[in-house]
Amino acid sequence: MTSLMKPSAEAHPPDRAGAVGIQQSKRAGRHLPGALKQCVDDGRIHLPGASLSLTVKGDFAELSDALNLILYRLVQEALTNVSTFAREARVEIFLIRTPADGARMRLS
Repeated sequence: MTSLMKPSAEAHPPDRAGAVGIQQSKRAGRHLPGALKQCVDDGRIHLPGASLSLTVKGDFAELSDALNLILYRLVQEALTNVSTFAREARVEIFLIRTPADGARMRLS
């Protein structure tokens, strides 16, 4: 998440940064929910004026690596936008997984 606070020219390429976060979480046994929690926790450190909340419901263990990466990058990009444009914003992230619907994410 250190790339969150750097200008985009210095940041890791998006696929690499997200892939690293997911890989580290998988090694730690956390998978997507753990990676998102770490991303948001890091955001709280770098954005002390922002109110960040994360709600994850459901089982994400069976999602493909590609979908895990996409969901992770959406959250990471949202936090980057907050860092750039609205450092004191309130951010709510909801991620819900149901067998019938797949995965749903709402960022507000």
